[in-house]
Amino acid sequence: MRLVLTYIIILLSFLGCQKGEEDPAISLISRKARLTGTWDLYEMSSATNQSTQGFQNGVLKSTVNDTLITSIDYSLVYVFDRAGGYEFTEISSFPEDTTINRDAYTRDVIEDGNWEFTGGNGEPSKSQLLLMQTRREISESDQGSNVNITTTESPSSGIIYDIIKLSSDELKLQMSELESFGGGSMRNEHFLFFKKRE
Repeated sequence: MRLVLTYIIILLSFLGCQKGEEDPAISLISRKARLTGTWDLYEMSSATNQSTQGFQNGVLKSTVNDTLITSIDYSLVYVFDRAGGYEFTEISSFPEDTTINRDAYTRDVIEDGNWEFTGGNGEPSKSQLLLMQTRREISESDQGSNVNITTTESPSSGIIYDIIKLSSDELKLQMSELESFGGGSMRNEHFLFFKKRE
């Protein structure tokens, strides 16, 4: 009887690790261990009242009122460590644009910061991922050696993602932004799907 009770307690503790809607029902690996590692963006969508962005097969397409505005080669990588640090690397390769007389160029963004889980078993019922940026570096190949670096000693704001799924090899995040201005407001919905590097 004691052995059966022990198995039930262990099983319930594993089930308690499930927080996201699509998380595995049972996992022998903690959420922190599952998040730790290198994650490559596999698919993304973003939408406002008038514009959309979609990422698939290494290409990011932006539209306004259903008209394609840009199509660029794109990559986004997150690296999370167990100690609560993260690094974000974004590379955008813009093609030549003869209509505005612009050469092809590349824009690199590197960001460092801290991460932690928020939420829990109450409201919100699923964990959220909080990212607190401490350093951001932006460089563009058309600017020569110019590099824009921002450092924040004690970050007071961050980005919060809802974790839809966190398994050992897949991460799905969702975020909703509301921007208010003089003439009204605009909501931006983001969905990001990452796959973990082996």
